[in-house]
Amino acid sequence: MEKFFREYFQAKLTADVDTLYRLSGVTNQSTEQTSKLKAQLKTQSGYIEAYEDIKTYAVPGIGENEKLVFLQYKVRFRRAKTAAPAIMYCYIRVNEANAFELVENKTPEQTKFVYDYIQTHQEVKDLINAVDSQLLEALSSDSRLAVLYDAFQTGRIYKEDQASIDSEVSLIEMDENGPTVSESESSSESNGTSSPSTESEGSEQNAASESSETAVIETSAGTAATETSGGA
Repeated sequence: MEKFFREYFQAKLTADVDTLYRLSGVTNQSTEQTSKLKAQLKTQSGYIEAYEDIKTYAVPGIGENEKLVFLQYKVRFRRAKTAAPAIMYCYIRVNEANAFELVENKTPEQTKFVYDYIQTHQEVKDLINAVDSQLLEALSSDSRLAVLYDAFQTGRIYKEDQASIDSEVSLIEMDENGPTVSESESSSESNGTSSPSTESEGSEQNAASESSETAVIETSAGTAATETSGGA
């Protein structure tokens, strides 16, 4: 199953929409939807270098050949020293070709099963809370990561030129111990001018996003299905 998700993440990095649609069984997307998703993925890949340390935890679903999968991994941003811990869930089935396939549109029964499972299994809650804590620690310790993470969670990467966001990151220098504030930023602070925010606005809340335009790092068991649909 980890091979399946390695292919999934590689398709995201290379904006391989056809592979993402195949992995999720999607066949009815319009040219406009496909182009929109491809453009979003290309934008994301300008910031993300790799998805690492992929671990899967699967339990039987409610139907034959169905599974609920919790996916733990790390997102490696190109200009940050620290990787961002993440977790998401997926509902998967084995299709007619005997291959794993993400269930893009869950039935009400499947949706209820996922919700009930998370709410009634303390080990799942503990895992989610642990990843949330690891993410907060990473954001607090790496100011570059915090800027990039915030840009993703707020959708700024789709609204602003990458050079603008990169300029914020460039103000934060790196040394052997991690990010430090550059002289230019320190000067602006001493002169009373505002410096770029280095804390994620959603870092103390659920970091999961239901929009495919901003759902890149899922915590608190954000679903992967919205990422492959190409819809808002």
